[in-house]
Amino acid sequence: MPRALKYLLSMAFAVLASAGLYIAWLAVATSRLENVLYARTNGELDSERWNDAISQAEALANVAGWDATTLDLVGRVFLLDAEFATTPKANVQTLRKARGYLERAAAQRPTWPYTRLNLARAIFELDPYGPWEVELKHALDLNLRGTFLQIDLLRFRRQLGLHLTGELARAVEQNFVQALQETPGEMVGAAVELDRKEWACANPINRQVKAFCASSR
Repeated sequence: MPRALKYLLSMAFAVLASAGLYIAWLAVATSRLENVLYARTNGELDSERWNDAISQAEALANVAGWDATTLDLVGRVFLLDAEFATTPKANVQTLRKARGYLERAAAQRPTWPYTRLNLARAIFELDPYGPWEVELKHALDLNLRGTFLQIDLLRFRRQLGLHLTGELARAVEQNFVQALQETPGEMVGAAVELDRKEWACANPINRQVKAFCASSR
């Protein structure tokens, strides 16, 4: 085999090995950041460790900006971080970062409903009269399903309050009815936790939901 061909093959194998290591590292890094996000959401992480996670999230986005999953995760990190901002200016700056990462993720993977839902949340928090309805409708049109997504949608529904009206309000309600049919216990529990038990229990859609409503606090 010619020496030049051997050299090219060895270089190709080295590139493939490096790519494999990079993908493996990225999977571990995003998994760790997801765990930190979950811990912070549940109040199980102190501010110092969370600040470290913010720096890690930005660094991760810089080296993996091609990956929609990573950008979505970083966007969610900043969306949560905005809740802990100490000044209105810091809140707006953090929300703008969240929106930017989520918009990039949505551009790369336009059919992922979770990204659209989180983008709607970021837009609404920046401006209640902004185009959040477009993103929320898009998320619903993309068949928004899954327990965690439904709980996030319930939280957003509570946040929207009187801003949620008309056809969009009916679509959100219809989505919730389907979620009640699929996972009644989780949805009743989430509604109770959000102090909106009436969403699930004012008119129980079936006996199973009625039973969960009767047993809930």
